[in-house]
Amino acid sequence: MYVAHDKERQYSFLLSFLTLIVLLTLVRFNSKILNGIDALLQGFVVNVMPNISFFNRTLSFFSYPMVCVLYALLIWFFLWGFKHKIPATWVLSTFISGELILIIMRDLNRREYISGSFFSILLVGYCMLTMVVPLIRSKQNQNIAKIVLILIMILVGIAHVQLGHVSVVGIAISWLPVNAWLQIARGQYLKRFADLQKFPIFRHSDYN
Repeated sequence: MYVAHDKERQYSFLLSFLTLIVLLTLVRFNSKILNGIDALLQGFVVNVMPNISFFNRTLSFFSYPMVCVLYALLIWFFLWGFKHKIPATWVLSTFISGELILIIMRDLNRREYISGSFFSILLVGYCMLTMVVPLIRSKQNQNIAKIVLILIMILVGIAHVQLGHVSVVGIAISWLPVNAWLQIARGQYLKRFADLQKFPIFRHSDYN
């Protein structure tokens, strides 16, 4: 099963969405409390945690939005080639629509508070967790793959903070809309994507 029926999905969306609105409002009004918390966390990530410039720059390069487009296309190609055509379509549509959300957010808000690279790598990571990891037969290997993907996403976020590309608050502002959008996208997969089996091109594809 790719996407399970989850009664908590709507609450996860609402929590992410409302938290995002609160943070964007505080940023908008230049909240001293938020700035203080951000500075404290920024100091910890930059000065206390291990900070290896080459490692961070490598992670930054491989999480660049255009590189993430390549990842999304490779995932789509892999899934489509192995007859997982409906999951492949979900991955590509979720990634493209997510990138459109990023463009809108960066136009409406201060760009330095949203990391395009972290946003994009999160989209890729969540798509893999949703549609690629379940294809692994061994439950143990599935858990290992999940841990590796989550660790990569965390390290990319830390790398961008340490390189000064975005603040810790910016990392949160980048993650919240991705999480909210994935709740919607997963819900739509259950509601809409089964209908694709009616079309000849998707007839031999698995669904869920």
